[in-house]
Parts: sequence; C-alpha cells; structure tokens
Amino acid sequence: MATISQDLVVSMRTKPTPDLTYPPAATGTLVIAVHAGAFKAKGNRLTQVAQFVEGELAWAGALDEGMVQVESGAIAGSRGLLAAYLLQGPRVWQVVRPGELRPSGKSRPDTVYQGDRPWVVVAGPGRYGLLAMPLNDAAGRMGAWHHFISGADLVFPASKDSKLEMNHLWSFPETLQTKGYLAQRVRESTGDAIRAYYA
Repeated sequence: MATISQDLVVSMRTKPTPDLTYPPAATGTLVIAVHAGAFKAKGNRLTQVAQFVEGELAWAGALDEGMVQVESGAIAGSRGLLAAYLLQGPRVWQVVRPGELRPSGKSRPDTVYQGDRPWVVVAGPGRYGLLAMPLNDAAGRMGAWHHFISGADLVFPASKDSKLEMNHLWSFPETLQTKGYLAQRVRESTGDAIRAYYA
C-alpha cells in the first residue's frame, strides 16, 4: 500500500535509476497527489505523483513508491492542483496506445501497467502533453477508483467491457496518434465519475 503522505515533495531515486519510457522533466517539483484510498490498498505500492514547473503541471505518473524518495517541503492541496487540469482540451475522450511504461525486462520497482493497453485521454494537450487513464478488463472486483465502460461505448478495434482506472494518471507526448474514442453518450457520466474521484 502507499505510505508517503499526500502533498509531500519527493525526488526520483538515482540508485537504481528508474528507467521510464515517459519520465518527468529534468527540472521542477515532484509532489505526491495520491487519493487517501491508496493507503488501504494492501499489496499495491503505486502512488500518484505530479510535477509542477513554474506553477504549471508538467508531468504526472503513477509510480511505485520505491522509485521516489521524500525531500523537504510540501505543496498543500496538490491533488486539487492536479484535478484542475482534468477534462480540458480538444483531445479529451480520445483513446491512445502509448506502449510499455518501462522497457520490457526491467526489474522492479515497476509500474503495474505493462504491455500495450488502451488509455483514455482526460486532458490535453498542454505543457504536460496528454493526461490519460488506463483501461483494464472489467473482470474482477470493481473498486471506488474504477468506472465501468461498456465495450460498445469504446470505439476502437477489439474493444471490450472495461474499467477506467481513475486512480492513475500518466503524461504522454501529444504526438501519440488517436486510436479511437469514448462514445459521446457516456462522456458526461464518465466525466462526472472522474470529477467525483478527484474532488
């Protein structure tokens, strides 16, 4: 489970250096912006990290806590600062496929999202690129951090009933090609679920 308190400033560990496909910027302030529910999720060390440069969001990622270390200082209301960027921009509701978040074969610490999965864009483009949430198979337990989306409402090849993982945001380059989109009829309800989760 997550253990680093919300709003604390952190830095990326250098030994071993986390090898990320989409790393944060070289400069800026990294802060924990995790939901309180992550502190109850046994066996899952992922935490939400946001990076701000000159007061603007520059990157977001769901990292294993072993990838970061606590520094001095805090940014109050970090989760609200992150939430302020959501559901804005012309590419919201598009589906992208960024590929592996860490190169194949890398040892832990790791992210849980391996493989080529679809992600739903929930903000962007902006200084942070595109912000997106991953889709997982709808089988299994549905948590408060999930939002169910029918396969019929996911317009891309081989779509299926899925759960949107609202607890994990990642920044991806805005150059990623659109592979599909979320159907218009469920955008409002999905947006309401995202706003409620980040309230």
